[in-house]
Amino acid sequence: MTVRFDKLEKLAAFLDTLPPEKFDFSVVRDNNGHSGCGSVGCAIGWTPEVFPDEVTAGECCVVRNSKLGRAHLHDHYVDVAVSLFGMPQNEAALLFTALDESDDLPPWLPEKLGEEATAREVAESIRLYCEWKGYGR
Repeated sequence: MTVRFDKLEKLAAFLDTLPPEKFDFSVVRDNNGHSGCGSVGCAIGWTPEVFPDEVTAGECCVVRNSKLGRAHLHDHYVDVAVSLFGMPQNEAALLFTALDESDDLPPWLPEKLGEEATAREVAESIRLYCEWKGYGR
């Protein structure tokens, strides 16, 4: 599996532009009957906006797998990250989950990001992950 750093960078760039009231690291997606600008979500919850040809929003995110020619329902945001970004599951969980004191510190971060993390902090975490993996060196 090859990590799609280009897609991770695209998501990070999107998160940098997201207004604070549209980001909540503690929920995947809460559209309150809306889509797009009426939604609030975490990094994975916003992937349908960033990658509309590959991910759709609903109760769960659906990733369209072009190799199989059909959509796969992922009821867990980590599975969406693994499918979309081609990254190992354990790294996806650390990158896209709000961590608490019982969680291990990801090796690419100087400190844990909790539920209060901002979109820009998560974007920076994505960039640090890419750097840690050797991308851009």
